Amino acid sequence: KFTVKKVSPKTIIIKTDNLVKRTVEVVPVFDVNLESPLRVYNSVKVIPSKVDLWVPSSIGDSAIEVSTEKFVINNDQGVHQTEVELSKLPEPYATDPLAVEVKFEIRSFTQKVVEVPVEVKNLPVNGQVRLFPEKVTVTMNISQEDYDLVNAADFKCVAYFKKLDAEQNRVSLSLEKIPDQIELIDWGQKSAEFIIIKE
Repeated sequence: KFTVKKVSPKTIIIKTDNLVKRTVEVVPVFDVNLESPLRVYNSVKVIPSKVDLWVPSSIGDSAIEVSTEKFVINNDQGVHQTEVELSKLPEPYATDPLAVEVKFEIRSFTQKVVEVPVEVKNLPVNGQVRLFPEKVTVTMNISQEDYDLVNAADFKCVAYFKKLDAEQNRVSLSLEKIPDQIELIDWGQKSAEFIIIKE
């Protein structure tokens, strides 16, 4: 209990900061504790993927990240879904809802190797080009369920000759297309020797 005896000055101006609502993505934070050959298949999904975030209007467009509390993935094979609380923010920040669902799938993975032909782009002269090698060896981790569904046609490797200097005899290779459901381990040589056969 207290008593106010005197206030000076007589007029006090109190300025308050209004709260405004934003809709932001939720970032899942987790550790993976799985023994080989088990892996998380694709990505961890957050449901709902976005939440309402109340922030002071004075922060303007400053970026604020909303994440889950850290959880551990150590389940058996299959699809799993569980509730996780959102990481607490300092006042007056607030989220709605306070928790979300996370959904993930665990599969058994194995290695697979495919030979991907190299495509030639922007050849500076009329004629044909011979590449050495003509294919790159792509090594990947892939789930056993997808093993027969992924082949060399699902990848794209390109040699761009437009970027070559006149005296170069090697061209850089670029692996431009990779299936979403694989984990790339290596794709061999990143350049190739060549000869141009003019017409």
